[in-house]
Amino acid sequence: MALYSGFSSPVGMVYDNEGNLYVANWSGGNVTKITPKGEKSTYVDGMGSPAGLALDSQNNLYVADYSQDVIYKVNNGQKSLFARGLHTPTGLTMTKEGELLVANRSSDEIVKVSSKGEITTVANGLQTPVGVVQDSKGNLYVSNYSGGISFISADGKAKTVSETFSTPGVGIAVNSKDEVFVVDYGDGSVKQIGNDGQAVNIIENVSSPVGLMFDKEGALYVAAWGGGTIYRFA
Repeated sequence: MALYSGFSSPVGMVYDNEGNLYVANWSGGNVTKITPKGEKSTYVDGMGSPAGLALDSQNNLYVADYSQDVIYKVNNGQKSLFARGLHTPTGLTMTKEGELLVANRSSDEIVKVSSKGEITTVANGLQTPVGVVQDSKGNLYVSNYSGGISFISADGKAKTVSETFSTPGVGIAVNSKDEVFVVDYGDGSVKQIGNDGQAVNIIENVSSPVGLMFDKEGALYVAAWGGGTIYRFA
């Protein structure tokens, strides 16, 4: 069902420990905060094209600014430069070890950013990566805008595990069972990837889905770029 609307090309979404939802508005250059009571406000602005979002254990928010090639760190609505020298950073995820992973779209890499803002390459040779997520075993899954879904093992080797997509988007998520779900921007769906690499539509007819996440209750959230709407599916 439609949960919230009125966004400007929403992409990244994340919940903090207090139940506040943050949404990156790509076209608006800002991040919206929604309280558990549904109260909306601009949490931080003055950015170029905010895309992926991630939170650390202290509720610091990290924002990938696609057009400025930087990552911002935001605390209580105040942003500071966390990492520079990226290449159209898009999707973000915080690993279980507290490390920030970034999909570097234009350099075909997944990189890791340390707590000091130092950048190292995790995997390269991808196909326009836009989203990245980690499962419980430490393996990574990457959504490639120009290709399918890549699997990256702990030793950094990447292989394609699914090509049955039109245009994979930024949104890629893993649930508590290590099942992988990805938005397909090209055909307006959310797909689940099976062990055989085949992708099955579980949600259809969404206007340009881009963002994806699970909440603590296991509900799936989809950010629709086309309609500026956040949907929730139990």
